Amino acid sequence: MPIETPEPPRPSIDALQAMLPALVGSAGIRHSAPSFAASLVNSPRILSSPGLSYPVYTLGLDSVATGASLSKAKLTAWRHEFMSGDEVVAAEVSAGRQPRFSGLNVSSRFRSVSQELRLATETGKGFTDRSYQPRLLQISALGIRALWLKSEPRSRADVVIPLAPTRPELTANRHYSPAEFIEALRPAAEALLRTEAPGKGA
Repeated sequence: MPIETPEPPRPSIDALQAMLPALVGSAGIRHSAPSFAASLVNSPRILSSPGLSYPVYTLGLDSVATGASLSKAKLTAWRHEFMSGDEVVAAEVSAGRQPRFSGLNVSSRFRSVSQELRLATETGKGFTDRSYQPRLLQISALGIRALWLKSEPRSRADVVIPLAPTRPELTANRHYSPAEFIEALRPAAEALLRTEAPGKGA
């Protein structure tokens, strides 16, 4: 299964580079990711070459409740992953005309994106020979994060893989079609919209 890693927008990388002085001086980063922190000091240009970059899309609760397709998901950020030793560091930069650095995280939660993508590449199980581009799909109101493999060129062949931890309606690491994924979450979205304040699904 060919994976076509998207080229991150230059402004996103520039926004990350602009944060270099703050990142190098962060005691929190030196504590949580000492290998990555040392790499920043020794090779500042490391921020220009992430090991993996992918766009982050967000789908609103109202779209899930109405059974909308993933075409309703909005591009909200680019996430850049760096590997240093056994550390996986994820830096997020907002999307748009003026990208802004929005956070850095060292966590096993981010490791699942790289691991699931690697597993899908190695096994190719359940995939056709067409190419895919990786995306991260988030449904914040339901606490959902999923690897969205965007099929090129036919969206009907997209694959959605929920990342652990996930809701009981889904099985982590299982491969879903977009329709199956939305249908599994639709009752929960409808129930939440009935109980939450207006505007929750925006």
